[in-house]
Amino acid sequence: MNVLADEDIPRLVVDCLRAEGHSVLTASEADLRGASDRAVFDAAQERGLALLTRDVEFGDLRQFPLGAHGGIILLRMVSSHTVWEAAERLVAALKALSGHEMRGCLVVVGPRKLRVRSPG
Repeated sequence: MNVLADEDIPRLVVDCLRAEGHSVLTASEADLRGASDRAVFDAAQERGLALLTRDVEFGDLRQFPLGAHGGIILLRMVSSHTVWEAAERLVAALKALSGHEMRGCLVVVGPRKLRVRSPG
């Protein structure tokens, strides 16, 4: 999968995804440090990438409607889980979704649950 990782995604998560063969561009590598949510979203769309973030505002379907983007992956981390556990959960979720069309979808990867909202 090809993703733009928002600056709130821990480096360990990025490294784990890359180790699994995913193409990950970080916000800092794309000169987006401190950029607005809209600027990060637009950059992902311009590059044809799904957006990986922990920012729950990207789950707002009024602002980011299903079908109108390259995919949004919302990583929900809770304080009782380590970054390593979150990275493992994300890698497992992406494996489970391999072959699934992510374009336009909102994917929420939680500590115990994976939810996919597809357009249409």
